[in-house]
Order: sequence, then C-alpha cells, then structure tokens
Amino acid sequence: MSRQKQKFIELYQCLRQETPDYPVFPDISLAPFTTFAVGGNADLLLLPRHRRELLRALELCEQLELPLIVLGGGANVLVSDIGIRGVVLSLCGLQDIGWNSRDFLLEAEAGWDMSQISGYSVRQSAAGLHHFYGMPGSLGGAVYMNARCYEGEMSEIVRRVLCIPRQSVPPAREAHADQGGQAEQADKAESFYRPSELRWVELGLGDWHYKYSHFRPDSGHALAGALIVAVELRLREQSQSGLEREMHSFLEDRIVKGHFRAPCGGSFFKNDRAFGAPTGQIIDGLGLKGLRHGGAQLAPWHGNIIINAGRASAGEIWQLSCRIREEVRQRTGFELEPEVQRLGDWQLWDSGH
Repeated sequence: MSRQKQKFIELYQCLRQETPDYPVFPDISLAPFTTFAVGGNADLLLLPRHRRELLRALELCEQLELPLIVLGGGANVLVSDIGIRGVVLSLCGLQDIGWNSRDFLLEAEAGWDMSQISGYSVRQSAAGLHHFYGMPGSLGGAVYMNARCYEGEMSEIVRRVLCIPRQSVPPAREAHADQGGQAEQADKAESFYRPSELRWVELGLGDWHYKYSHFRPDSGHALAGALIVAVELRLREQSQSGLEREMHSFLEDRIVKGHFRAPCGGSFFKNDRAFGAPTGQIIDGLGLKGLRHGGAQLAPWHGNIIINAGRASAGEIWQLSCRIREEVRQRTGFELEPEVQRLGDWQLWDSGH
C-alpha cells in the first residue's frame, strides 16, 4: 500500500472516530456532484456540514500533508473521466447566514445555492443578488469567478471575503531546504490550507475584472487559489414585489433559452465585447448548433451551451469544445476562452491521444 493511500485511510479514520457521521466518502464518483453529470472518482470526498467540521478537516490535511481540491457547487467545472487523485472538498454544507437589516449587509457561508440565497435576499427586500436567481452553483463559486448575469455582477456587491490563503508547499515542509539551499517545490496544482490563517479580506471594484477575481489560481495575486469560506455582501433596498417580478423574469429567460433541458455547465465560453456580438450568436451564425461528439452536443437551441446529451464523457465534452473553438478561430479569427474550468487529470486529452 502506498504512503498516500495510507494517509487517505488515516484521514478517513480520524474524521469518523471524532464524528461518527462525518460525511467523508472514499473512492466516490463525482458525476452526481457536477451539473454536467460527468467525471471520474475522487480518492476521498469531504462534505463538511459547518465551519467547525471544515476547519478540523483542514487541520488534519495539514498534518498529513494532503493537498485539497475544492469542488464548490459543481457548476462551471468539468471533472476528468480519470477523476481527481487526492482529497476533494465540497463546501455545499456550509450555509450559516446573518442579515443586518439596518445596513443591508448579508453575511453568508460559501455553500449557499445561488437561487436559494437570491430568494432569501429578496424576502428581505434587498436587491443585488436577484440577478443570479436560477444560476447553478454556490455563492463561493460565484465570487471565485465574479459571476455576471442580467447586468448584475458579484464584484458590485461583495464587500469582503472570509478566506484561507493557498499554499503550494505543505506547511510542514516550508522550513526544509534541498541540497541547493532552495525551498522544496511541490506540484503547482496542489493546494494546502492552514486553518489558523482564516481571515477577512476587504475588496474594492479595482480587484475584479470581467468574470475574473484574484481568487483564480492563475491570477498571480496573493489571494490566488484561496479557499473562500464566507462572504459579506452589501445590498440595497428595493420593494420585494418588484424584485420578485425581476427575479422570475430572469428564471423564465433561462428556461426559454434551455438552460435546464439537459445536464450542462451553462454558457461554456466567455463573451468578449471585442467580438461585437455574444459568443452564442457568433457560434450560431456559423451553423454549429447541434454539432455532436459522442454523447456531447452543442445544444440545438443555444450556440453557447454544450450539453450531456446522454452518457457523454468529460473527454467528449472537452473535445467538442476544442472543435468549436477551432471552427470559430478559422472562420472568424476570434479566440474563444472557456468559462468552464477543468478539474482532475487531463494529461491524456492534452497530449492529443
């Protein structure tokens, strides 16, 4: 038995001994936890139900030098068919919430479903989150990607974020040096989190860009890859009845556009104002709607939604997206950027096999 597998067993046993019903699952398929309904197994999946369980799991992972991959609400991600080697963390169970009616401040944990928290805010006659009603995924994921829907953007309402900075080297190895005197290097994709570094970080409008935040691992910022635990949002007062009308009109628009007809990740590619038209409209103009690759299909009703049309693999979805990008590049010169993030081992597909 490998040392890594021994560590997984040790983590599992520690969590279950301390909390017999702790939601920890070995060798489990991640497909049911993603909106594409595809993806291989995780070596270990953690589903903490509150902050205390989260921090204890992080503490144990720190001690065992086990890196973590955060899944979030499973939207806007494509998990490899090979799965994810390591510990996968879902924060969907973290749903504490606090409402300050005087200042219209909403503090909520990262696991809140976007439709549920949008509905909650509307019942407080608070505007700002209602734009995201019907959007799949979690609050933490929406902050991570600076989600934008119906002229509303998360950057406009996020006041501060409770997070733990990412470390790419296990804390226990930070002080060690190799023979050349340099700190040991870990895989840049690995993420370690020290619970003692949990802190609030205030953010301004200058910290965001279109569907981009400093929390993205490739941002180069000190917050790159940080684990988002909770968020404080500054909302504004508006009548509940008016907000409900807007909220349900947004949902109806999503239904008409077919966002819920089949498993998908929503819009697959980002819009780019330099293109002069929405990405879906550009793809539609090239006659690509309905294009298939195995069980993956570019939705016949929308040019920017790739669906799991029946037993699709993650690889088929990704290969179809690459074909669409190539078609658009050759015929328009535009370079599409995927909005969907890949998780897990994609070496087989990236090598062209």
